[in-house]
Amino acid sequence: MYEYDTAMIRDALTGNSDECGDDGIIIEEERTLFVALMDALGHGREAHKVVSQAGDYIRQHFREELTVILSGLNDHMQGTRGLVAGLCRISRDDGSIQFSGIGNISTRIHGKENYAFRPREGIVGYLMPHPRRLQYDLAPGDILILSSDGIKERLPLIDKPDLLQGSSKEIAYRLIRELRNRDDASCLVVRCRKCRL
Repeated sequence: MYEYDTAMIRDALTGNSDECGDDGIIIEEERTLFVALMDALGHGREAHKVVSQAGDYIRQHFREELTVILSGLNDHMQGTRGLVAGLCRISRDDGSIQFSGIGNISTRIHGKENYAFRPREGIVGYLMPHPRRLQYDLAPGDILILSSDGIKERLPLIDKPDLLQGSSKEIAYRLIRELRNRDDASCLVVRCRKCRL
């Protein structure tokens, strides 16, 4: 069985939490871990309302297949300013991770082998292509990072290897503090700690 250390940090451009257009979801179950990161278009209270509405929908449907969640979310968010989203479901049995995403949520695995999931371009609730599901296998020590465009996409790991040290919460705080762009920012980190019998 795999164990995971998780954390999600978000920070509004204005500093007011009710004006942040980014949000994340972490749902832990006995056999799976579900995580999602969302970024509504724009900033302020309207963006916050959009991302909150999307989060409510995802929490109600998180057990469905990932592409089904995104397709349903696209229908649910019609008429809003729209958003981008990345969804992952991780197995506690074997470390396999399923991903589906629309738009510029960066979703990367850092470990002995680095890997980046490639979401489809589009906007959920506006112009969204048919989503696809991708899969990868996590190993103990791997770190999964989902981040919005409020964080520089290319992590300078060669120049700053200490960015990925410590707990998931420490990593998320450090990435937002050191790699922040002028935008709402969010970072969701999953660290694959170890296997237990």
